[in-house]
Formats: sequence, C-alpha cells, structure tokens
Amino acid sequence: AFGPAPTARPPNVVIFLADDQDYVLGGSGLPMPKTTTLLRDRGVEATSFYAHTPVCCPSRAETLTGRYFHNLKVDPETMAQLPKSEFCMNINGSKVNNNSLARRLREDAGYETGMFGKWLNRDPGYVPLGWSAWFGNNGGTYVMGSPKAAFRVSGLHGVSLYGQDLGATDGFWVGNPSHYSTAVIGNVTVAWIRHVVRKNRAPFFAYVAPKAPHEPFVPAPWYLDSWHDTWPEFEPRPASWNVSGVAHHGVVANNPPLTEGVAETVTGIFKNRWRTILSIDDLVAGVVDECTALGVAEQTFFIYSSDNGFHLGEFRMPFDKQHVYETDARVPLTVRGPGVAAGSRIDSYLTNVDLAPTILEIAGLFAPDPLMDGRSFLPLITDRGAESERALATWRRAVFIEYYTSDAFSQCFRGCTGVGAYPQTDSRCIDLKATPNEMCWSEDAYSWYGPLCSDECYPIQSESNNYIALRGSTAGRSNVLYAEFQTGSQRTADVNFSSPDFRELYDMDTDPWSMNNLVYGPHAQAGAIGEVPQLHAALMAWYSCAGKDCWDL
Repeated sequence: AFGPAPTARPPNVVIFLADDQDYVLGGSGLPMPKTTTLLRDRGVEATSFYAHTPVCCPSRAETLTGRYFHNLKVDPETMAQLPKSEFCMNINGSKVNNNSLARRLREDAGYETGMFGKWLNRDPGYVPLGWSAWFGNNGGTYVMGSPKAAFRVSGLHGVSLYGQDLGATDGFWVGNPSHYSTAVIGNVTVAWIRHVVRKNRAPFFAYVAPKAPHEPFVPAPWYLDSWHDTWPEFEPRPASWNVSGVAHHGVVANNPPLTEGVAETVTGIFKNRWRTILSIDDLVAGVVDECTALGVAEQTFFIYSSDNGFHLGEFRMPFDKQHVYETDARVPLTVRGPGVAAGSRIDSYLTNVDLAPTILEIAGLFAPDPLMDGRSFLPLITDRGAESERALATWRRAVFIEYYTSDAFSQCFRGCTGVGAYPQTDSRCIDLKATPNEMCWSEDAYSWYGPLCSDECYPIQSESNNYIALRGSTAGRSNVLYAEFQTGSQRTADVNFSSPDFRELYDMDTDPWSMNNLVYGPHAQAGAIGEVPQLHAALMAWYSCAGKDCWDL
C-alpha cells in the first residue's frame, strides 16, 4: 500500500501552476518537450481535469483551499467592509490568504513551505500564515523593473539570486528589464530547494507559479523568434472557430466575424504564448534536475497544471478564458511521484479543488479535511489495492463548474494610441522587434502596459456570464455539458441561480465543440427540454454543498 510508515519522512511536493495554459488547443504538448519527458512520461496524465472556475484569481483560491467558489465568494451585503486587498474577482480573500493548504502542511505536518510567483491577482499586503518562505506578487510582468510588479520577499535568508542574498533585501525585489520573470521565479525556487535540502530540514512544499503564458504573452529575449519546424503555422481552428454561437448565452451569440487583421493578431498571440511556455519548460526542467542532483527527486511529488484554459478565436472571441466551454475549463494535469506508474493515464473527472486534499494526503495527513469540498485523488493514481478500487468505484461522474462575472469588457485591435515599449517593459503587441511595437491590442477601457485601443472591438463577457455547470454524466445523461446562466453582478446582489435566464446543454460525444444547444434554438430537442428540471436539481445539489457534503455527489 502507498503511504509513508508512521515514522518515515513524508515526500516533498512541488506544484507548478501555469497561468492560462490551454489543454484542448495543444498548449501543454509540443512546447513542453522537457516537461513531457520528465513528468508525463514518468508519471500520470489526467485527461479529464477541469478548473472549477476558468479564471485566474478564483481558480487559484480554490486550488489553495480545496473549496468551491460559492464557499469563497464575497457577500455583497458586507463586501464594503473588506479591504481592497481582500477582494479579488468576487473572491473573499479573507477566506483564502491565511487558510491555504500551506498552513496545514506547516503546522500539522512540519513542512518547509515556499511560495514562488503569482499568489492571487491581489497582493494581500503581508505574507499569509503557513509560508516559511515567500517570493510572491499578484502576477506582475514578464519584464522586471517596475515597482508595481515587484516580488514581496520573506524567509529567504541564505538564498541567493544573481549574487544577492534575498534575506538582505528591504522586503521587495524589483529587478531590472534584463530580468525575465519566469527565469527569476525558477532561479529562486531552485536556490531555495537547494538551501532547504542542504540544511537537512523537514520535507518541503514548493508552490511555483509563473506568469506565463498569460497576457501580454511576452517571450524571453532568447525565445523571441523561436518556432520549431514541426509546430503549426497557426492556432487550431475547430468547428467553433470564428463562427457565431447560435443559441448561446450573452456575448457568445453576437460577436462579429474576426477580420483578417484580427485573425492574424490571434495567430501571433498563439505563437507568442508557445514561446512563453518554452520558459516554463525550462523552469520545470531546472527544478527537477536540481532535485535529482540533490538526491531527492524520487522522494518528491511533482504536479503540473494551470489555473484555467484558453480560447483563441472560438465563437468569434479573439482570446481569453472565463467561459464554460472545453477550451477554457479543461486544463492539463500531470503528476510524477512515489507509487505513480510511469506513462499512465487517468480518465476520471478531476478538478483543481481536489489538489489541496490530495497534497495533504501525500503529506501524511490522511484524515480528510471536513472544510474542503474536494477529494484526494491519490488512491486513483497510485496502486493501493482494494482502497484504489473502492475509490474508483465511488468517484464522481461529473465535475462542477462555477463562475461569477467580474467586469464587462471588450478586446480592441485598432485605433490604438500610445506605443508598446518592449524591451523596457511588457507590451500588448505581437511584433516586439519593431520600434514602436506593432500588431497591438488592449481592453476597451484599460491598459496597464502598451497602447490603448478603441476600434475593431469584440465583447468578451458581460453580466450575463454568471453560470453553474456540470461536465460529465448527470441526470441520466452521459458525457454532456449542462450550464445555467443568471444575469447579474455578485458585487451588488447575490447571484444564486434560483432564477436562471438561459440554459445550454451539449452532447459532447457528437458535439465536442458545444455548437448545438439541445434545450434552446434550432437544435433543441423536446426530450432534452423535458429533462431540464432533473438537470437543474442536480446542479443545485452541487451549488449548495459544502465540505464533506460535496464528497458523495
């Protein structure tokens, strides 16, 4: 049976969490040859792993706490009392920052815990409880040097970065434009692991979260022109690419066709995303190689995933996430570690909410945390005999997806004012070698870096994009996506899905790109419409669950 003996030192754990890395469109395959060799080929790949919420901050909060969005979201009646640093995309940060799995690992299992990279999209203004080392920010930038993108530093005495002892900093590390953030995060992680292992301290947990491949998709200078001969010349273009989402909710149904110029920019974004992923691949290899050199790789679980997926032109939305469809919600997951069969695969429905309880069980904290909504999938990926068989037999047959819209916005590609200033700073442009940078874009009302554009705009989300959904087998149907939408703003009134104003149901066997809605519009079927009450009841059971009540759904 798997699991350390009571007196044995538990395994180390390293989790790599990319930002916006797609699975469905191939972003976790070809651009990651080192990760494929070191992790996937020597571990297990999950083929049905989903982000409970396909957007950055909520997904990260759920990963860190093992809880569903409805158990972490803000209460609009008391939201005004929250400090700005505790509000993040409808997440109540006070339920997250000091309540992450790191606190249990540190306090209950004696781990050294290190956080490197992006925490949530809001810096809490302090180092949360549970972390013995901290090198974190809110995502920051690819090109370092801006104080607003600096890393908060704590607990890194004796850890050196570019010849500087991080323990001697004034609490922040800013760097300069010659520093690329993915490489910085990788170098600090490697140095910290080396420091911890050489001091023969307790087992370690490293949470490694680079910005890549998040917007604005700025590659490292050494990868600016990289493109392998075997890589495609443009992004995948499935049946949903640049077509109207007939009988879909909100903005998905109404976007204009992508112009030739916008489609060209989307292709450039696709290529620069893969180029940023090359640096993640280097980071993973650097950490695994260091663990190997230190003699601890075989006593370490390496977990690789992303906070959400990504779309690139599907339903005429140029790029982003936030939506319920496979491109946005389905994400990569690879695990290598003691007892995990090399080159294996698991098809069970898993979600990022399961990561925290899984890591706690790896650490020897076998009793499930009653506050966590997720379940440990460790018995599914290690051979534990009858226990693994029971776990597989009782595992959920669907995953629950949940989202509350943050801000309505559009992406604009023409009428740009201002210029992209790469290499001095990040730039929302594709051609980064031109001066000024070219082929640019921005949101319609905001641009942290680069130009601000106002024409050729495509709506990405509105207040109609609040939803709860089930993906898998439910209410007598197998391999479906069923979603209910309710217009509103969680900031002003609780969105509780008691009165959904739109529904979508797709047979994913025959319609993998969610084109033909079976409960509304030209493809509606009377039998499917008649099943809506049963589907709604199944959804509401998930939506109302908390802690152990979620485990048997």
